[in-house]
Amino acid sequence: MVLAIPVPGFSSIWSFGVTLPMNFGAVTVGDVVETLNSGNIFVVYGKLSIALATPGKNWADELVALMRNYTVFHLAVTLGCASLAVWKLRAVALHQTYGKPQKAPLKVRLLGRPRCVGRCRQVSLLRHAWRSPHYAARKLQEDLALLSR
Repeated sequence: MVLAIPVPGFSSIWSFGVTLPMNFGAVTVGDVVETLNSGNIFVVYGKLSIALATPGKNWADELVALMRNYTVFHLAVTLGCASLAVWKLRAVALHQTYGKPQKAPLKVRLLGRPRCVGRCRQVSLLRHAWRSPHYAARKLQEDLALLSR
């Protein structure tokens, strides 16, 4: 099984490298492509099938190395995507929390909010009824006395 056909013009690009500072070595285009393809299941399967077809090669060691690289690649992508999502969601949450508050309508700003009468009073009576029976009974008597005036 042949995975790639060598093209004469690609050998110079494939070995093009950039020297990293502080003597970390050099990174070539081939290294970058190999790193990005370590997460590609089809490339991993191809490398494993080559290791199985090669006589005298220990395919168990090759499998461990391939799965390690595959796992590290996908963990790095997962952490990167999760970090990006948290960063973007945090920006939206901060904007919503500390954004400019909405102004009240002009009528409310000038005249204030209307007083609570009628239905609001009935809701208030019902709200007190679920509390302790003694408190509710006493509060109900007080509210009825206020209503009867």
